[in-house]
Amino acid sequence: MSSLFDDCGKAKKKNRCDKCLCDQLHKRYEGDKFFILIDGFPEFIEATFVCFDKKTCCATFVVSDVVSPMNVFPHGMGNTFTLIVDCRDLRALVPLHN
Repeated sequence: MSSLFDDCGKAKKKNRCDKCLCDQLHKRYEGDKFFILIDGFPEFIEATFVCFDKKTCCATFVVSDVVSPMNVFPHGMGNTFTLIVDCRDLRALVPLHN
């Protein structure tokens, strides 16, 4: 008879980046443009995809000229900046076609 605890302490082989949008980022190319919505952020951000690390679930984007409410970035973010986000925190990913 097996116990609920038989696998306790054993590493699971399940991919940690198991969300739908993580899977979508894995299929994308550097330079692809998106509107992204991040959990806890009140508006979409226009961003250019740089890379996705399936080991850490980190997605890297370059963002230019973000317009945000003063309470989110009170001192601004500059003209262009790098955004690194856990793909599991993405709520929407809208591809932009040039």
